[in-house]
Amino acid sequence: MVMRNGRLESPYISVRLLSSLKGFFTLKELESKLGIPYQVIWRYISLKSTPEKTTARKIIERIESLNLIEEALRRNLRVNRYNYIESWRLMSNYKFLELMGYVISSFVGDEEVNVIVSPQGSFPLALIASDWLKAKALSCMEHASLSLESYLRSSYVSLDRGAVVELYVPSQIEVDDRVILVRDIVKNLESLEAIIDIVNDAGAKLWGVFSVISISDEWEKKLDDLGIGKKMAFYRMPR
Repeated sequence: MVMRNGRLESPYISVRLLSSLKGFFTLKELESKLGIPYQVIWRYISLKSTPEKTTARKIIERIESLNLIEEALRRNLRVNRYNYIESWRLMSNYKFLELMGYVISSFVGDEEVNVIVSPQGSFPLALIASDWLKAKALSCMEHASLSLESYLRSSYVSLDRGAVVELYVPSQIEVDDRVILVRDIVKNLESLEAIIDIVNDAGAKLWGVFSVISISDEWEKKLDDLGIGKKMAFYRMPR
């Protein structure tokens, strides 16, 4: 699923994952899948005991090999009668966001990322990723309120919306920062060039793009054309 590093194999991380997975699986289900008595899992989650380093590593490896995080997503995924993914279910579920924080942190690995940007609707994802990466989270807003005294600005043409869309990002990106764009759902990434303009204007670099769900491969082709090699879609909707 994802590549881990030593930082993400600690007992603390394994307990953090177990606690989040408990939001989607019963203790009995976790016992069956992980091969650990549910009483022990409960003691880990309630912080009454801590797994040894070797046990923690095995727990994480088992979680990944069984794709439990992806299964958690599928259990929370809803497509409504208008054929729209109800992404609010994902962005308002703290335990799911915690799992995505782990996935994003694994995706970034040992590389340095200083800033996380996202559309407003995906900002909960950026916030949780900022905790895992110890990076700054900034929202790409389509309106600049008077509370935003200083901002970076660009615009793009949205054929999907039939409009020119303005983007505003707080002036908190610094020279030489490495920036990752995170989104809940991605299709064609119409805003990409505008985001790159904002990042470049700040003297920074767009390191890569992460999306929880991809419903097309158009955005990946666009990244390839622009020479941005770091990209990840955690889950791809069946065609």
